[in-house]
Amino acid sequence: MQERLSGFMTERLIARHDWVAVTVLLAIGFVTGSFVDYDLSLALYDPANLYGQVFAMYGMLPLAMTFAMAGALYFRCIDRRRGGVRVALLAAMGVIMNLGALYACAHEPVLESADPQWAAFLVHVVAAAVTDLAVLRAVRGASRSAILRYACLCTFVLALEILLVNVILKNLWGRPRMRMISVTPDAAFQPWWVVGSDMKQTLMAAGVDKEEFRSFPSGHSASAACAMLFAALPAVKSRWLARRELFFWIPAAFMLVVCFSRIFAGAHFLTDVCAGAGITFGSFMLGVWLFYRNQVSAGQRVPEERPRGAHARAPRG
Repeated sequence: MQERLSGFMTERLIARHDWVAVTVLLAIGFVTGSFVDYDLSLALYDPANLYGQVFAMYGMLPLAMTFAMAGALYFRCIDRRRGGVRVALLAAMGVIMNLGALYACAHEPVLESADPQWAAFLVHVVAAAVTDLAVLRAVRGASRSAILRYACLCTFVLALEILLVNVILKNLWGRPRMRMISVTPDAAFQPWWVVGSDMKQTLMAAGVDKEEFRSFPSGHSASAACAMLFAALPAVKSRWLARRELFFWIPAAFMLVVCFSRIFAGAHFLTDVCAGAGITFGSFMLGVWLFYRNQVSAGQRVPEERPRGAHARAPRG
């Protein structure tokens, strides 16, 4: 759909049928999981499953990549002619985002046994660096204001995802993971609508690690959904609008693949992964509306040609 505003053609940054399709998929998954969470995990859980192991190490790559990308873009926006306060603020944000990328690279690529994986760490670092170089090259010629707005969108989504998923909801819910339930006689399945329980304190006192009670919502799925930020890149350069379906569905497919892998790994239930991905995806769409109103310029309108003589005064009758 195209609209004409202030002499410019505008289009939706995220097509309605795209974001509605993802929303419906996640909603169906969450509702279905409300009935079959335990049975589905019981059927699929396989700690030796390669699919689950691979995405346990690499499923959170988009978190490190988007942190690094936002940091590089903040540095790209620095214009020393605009004053010291602005330069200092942009430089500080660039440093903070890059520190976040470094933390994600060092903290996230682990096996379920929590053993450090140096190869996975290097993959994260290389992926973040390549993302930086690729995006910085891609945004050449774009205005600083467009780049800064996109960097702020990334920061908004990352901050909201980390606050809601990792800081608030995981600690509040205290839901036990399937992998712990399967090997702990005193552990029991806890549906998503039950918030907290005495079982957590009892099992932790018996030596069970507190990480085994951070199932809801899924942090891996929430971090994988950070890949959706790449769907907003056409806001920086409108010529990419022609390929916005690819910008949207490649990250969306990665997000869904990671979500399903967490059930095989026994780390999360279906409702966990749908909630985690849904929080980040919802944060992304909220950011798209707040920062862009989901509209992006598709080029300047070409004035309509008037027929010859239209400007002349009509003859009197």
